Amino acid sequence: MSWEKESILVLVKAAPNWSKKYKKYEICTAGISETAGWRRLYPFPETIMLKEGIRLWDIIEVETAKPSDDPRSESRKIRNGSVKVVDRIEDRKERRKIINSLAEPCLEKARGETKSCSD
Repeated sequence: MSWEKESILVLVKAAPNWSKKYKKYEICTAGISETAGWRRLYPFPETIMLKEGIRLWDIIEVETAKPSDDPRSESRKIRNGSVKVVDRIEDRKERRKIINSLAEPCLEKARGETKSCSD
């Protein structure tokens, strides 16, 4: 597996769920990579999330790799021990600007690109 270091702005954290596969609580986490757009980080161990104190709007540095069992272009696994918080966006105007820049004008486009979306 080829690991790549990325800086990701954390925008979504799901509730922890017990993983039968990994035998621990995992949190599906999503954000925006500085260079590559949307990232879905899973599995993201709850223990790492708590230890590092990761919150929404934190910018984390993490090593990621494309999983072999998930066709979504934004999905990445994280390397344990590589996660650290490097910054945080506090300003509400800056947050709104980021969110506005991420809006997809067409859901069909996202589906056509094999990205995550809900029906």
